[in-house]
Amino acid sequence: EKLITSMDGFLTESVYYVHDGPDSVKSQSKDYITYLKAMFAKPKMAGKAVWTLDYIKDATLQEDDEKRGQADGYVSMALAGQNLDRIPDKKAPFSNTKDINRIQDAENFLFLLNPGSFLKKEDYLNALSRTRYDVLIVDLYYGDTPLMKNDVDLLKTKPQGGKRLVLAYMSIGEAADYRPYWKNEWNTTRPSWIQAPNPDWPGSFKVCYWSPQWKHILYGNNQAYLDQIIKAGFDGVFLDVIDAWQYFANK
Repeated sequence: EKLITSMDGFLTESVYYVHDGPDSVKSQSKDYITYLKAMFAKPKMAGKAVWTLDYIKDATLQEDDEKRGQADGYVSMALAGQNLDRIPDKKAPFSNTKDINRIQDAENFLFLLNPGSFLKKEDYLNALSRTRYDVLIVDLYYGDTPLMKNDVDLLKTKPQGGKRLVLAYMSIGEAADYRPYWKNEWNTTRPSWIQAPNPDWPGSFKVCYWSPQWKHILYGNNQAYLDQIIKAGFDGVFLDVIDAWQYFANK
């Protein structure tokens, strides 16, 4: 209940389709879909946004996925891959001109967390600014440099009219060795608050999220992650790995 009241919305992956090998997917089990509906009922009743994100290459299945999510009262998006490094070829569904003042107003969203395929920051920002999505979720950094306020401001107006929200991605349950806060000596000897690697995401490590060292990295000083996000003028943050407690509970 405390979690629901403190957040504006929630996102879950693999709701209608799940990976069944490198290049194939299968339908999610009916029991699991029913379970998720029950789980989503509380935030929906509390007026929170519920988003779903599935990874499907087939265009027909993508359309089916998004229609099923809309029918269930979610904002659902289907993308071809998990790298989140490119803008989909398809146009944004439910494209609209209304102002998006809160997450609950959004009818679609785009994740683009790995801008490495764009050779210049200007190309990256211009491509994002031309998209018609209600919400953009991007990384604070382009390369080794954080985005500036004028960069973020460029993204806040939809080309068809109306303002949108721009959120910064922020992992609070895992540390990554490609982040600027990572120290070279950690490659050989990690501090005790950095735990086991995540086998699904090379370079990511579970962290003791309650440790003062990790909190110092995340917020409360000029170089902290959240403080830089605020300085850059983002509308909010997308918090990832908020279920890290499960790893430690199971241990």
